[in-house]
Amino acid sequence: MRSPWNSKRTAFIVFAAIAMLTGGCLLNPTKPSNDRTEEFKFCWAVLDAFFIFQQNLPSNPYIYDTPSELYAAVEEPYTYYWPPKRAEYVLRLLTTSSAGIGVVIDSVAPGYLIRAVFDDSPAQRAGLEKRDTIVAVDSQSIALVSVADIDGYLLGDVGEQKKLTIRREDTTITITVTLGYYTAPSVITDTLDSLTAYIALMVFSDSTAVPGGSAAEFSQALDETRWSEYTILDLRGNPGGVLEQCIEITSQFVNEGADLVLSQERYYAEKLDAFLTRSVPWEALDRGKAIGRRFYVLVNENTASASEVLVTALKTYRKNDITIVGTTTYGKARGQGLWDTPERGLAQVTYAL
Repeated sequence: MRSPWNSKRTAFIVFAAIAMLTGGCLLNPTKPSNDRTEEFKFCWAVLDAFFIFQQNLPSNPYIYDTPSELYAAVEEPYTYYWPPKRAEYVLRLLTTSSAGIGVVIDSVAPGYLIRAVFDDSPAQRAGLEKRDTIVAVDSQSIALVSVADIDGYLLGDVGEQKKLTIRREDTTITITVTLGYYTAPSVITDTLDSLTAYIALMVFSDSTAVPGGSAAEFSQALDETRWSEYTILDLRGNPGGVLEQCIEITSQFVNEGADLVLSQERYYAEKLDAFLTRSVPWEALDRGKAIGRRFYVLVNENTASASEVLVTALKTYRKNDITIVGTTTYGKARGQGLWDTPERGLAQVTYAL
């Protein structure tokens, strides 16, 4: 049986980081059933070792027939088994790689303004530019198309062509874009007026268009907007991501050594040859570029996980010069790890609080 500790994926989807483990053994107190697949045995081994709510584990996992049934039995909303056909899609969500045209758009009258064109994207290759306005797609006006429905006009299969009618300054042109894959940045910057800059942080990822991930992109965004008297930081819809990336970004706002988060997590104690629960404190890395700058931070009900770590730090250390604007955030506060399974599925287990 393949050791699950060696197949751990270092990318993961929410607020806490996975302990870096090497080697290991199966610490399974229940005698394996010979009629269970290697996939099932692997998934149980991961769950048994890393699930943070150990008291909720079944006393006999082999009463369940499939990994999906086993993971559902612990009744924890973020612990899943992803079968192979869904696993590929889940892994794509961990990066900023997507299929489409590769732009950021904003609703204007009468159409959609292109706020950003991603490097090496289908849009860039076709000649679309920042500040272009899309007024029609395949000869259909989008003037009255809602934000919720616009994706239906711009998305499609890889290789499919979209004929876009573009208003550029005082002229109208037609540009054909062939849909394809691109890697989007996780940070977008813009200028709102002579005093105000805008930074959108969409996810905390270590797999983005820039080496160093979201933290490197955010550092660059701070450099590009240092002229501004006010900066809007948009965290609306940010689902979280890699905790290390979050810590680097949060460190831009506070002094070195500031306490940021204390997590409880499962890990493999090699000397004891056992899986245990430990407390892990996370501190700010160094004095950041954003200290002394005036920020307005936008949040909503989909601002979650690692994003909430950042928001909490800003409320704690910068309450006098940073204003949080928006609705109550998601309130997740649990961390999941992902493990590749023998059949190319994914075991997603909540291992940290």
